[in-house]
Amino acid sequence: VHDLRLLLVLAEVARRVEELLRDDRRPQARLRERYALPGLVRAAALEVLAHGGDVELDDLQPTSMIAVDGAVLVVGANGDVCRYDADDGQAGWSSCAQLEHDDVPATITQVSDSQVIICNPNEMVSIDYASGTPTWRIVSEEPLRQAITTNGTAAFMATADGTVAAIALDDGTTQWQSGPFDSVSAMAATDDAVFVTTAGGRMARLEAGAET
Repeated sequence: VHDLRLLLVLAEVARRVEELLRDDRRPQARLRERYALPGLVRAAALEVLAHGGDVELDDLQPTSMIAVDGAVLVVGANGDVCRYDADDGQAGWSSCAQLEHDDVPATITQVSDSQVIICNPNEMVSIDYASGTPTWRIVSEEPLRQAITTNGTAAFMATADGTVAAIALDDGTTQWQSGPFDSVSAMAATDDAVFVTTAGGRMARLEAGAET
């Protein structure tokens, strides 16, 4: 008898979940509003939706994204940078952050519990992780290479002529600039050093704290 009751309950949950996913795009919020499911049944349905539902991104037209602990950050073709909850897909910010240059692809370079760093060939932007508010922005007259890296205290970016610059993460000020290299193809950083490779096959080591 108990097994039969359980099967009937699960069948009803499956029917309601299927109906909800067919009709709604924001599943967990709709489920709470429309169905007064009892404790364990409701939890089971939410778990199904969390792993099998989807989220309507409206006109965002995603071009890149990154998943971090508890959240998914998405960059749209219109220059929007949006945060969504990893469990239920709900918006994590009251409004998406906006890049000034929305006609070029952007890359999320770093995410911490306090800051998001995002770059495109024209700008580098720091966004507050909790609120989605931009805290500083650098717009470059020279195109930026996509070879950008961070070490927790600074972001390192390279311009088209191979100049490498260290940008303080806390306020966006330039700490130092190197002389030009050949075309920079990749960079990696530790607490003490920045390693730069060029399209010509050269690798150089720069001190992370000062120009060399």
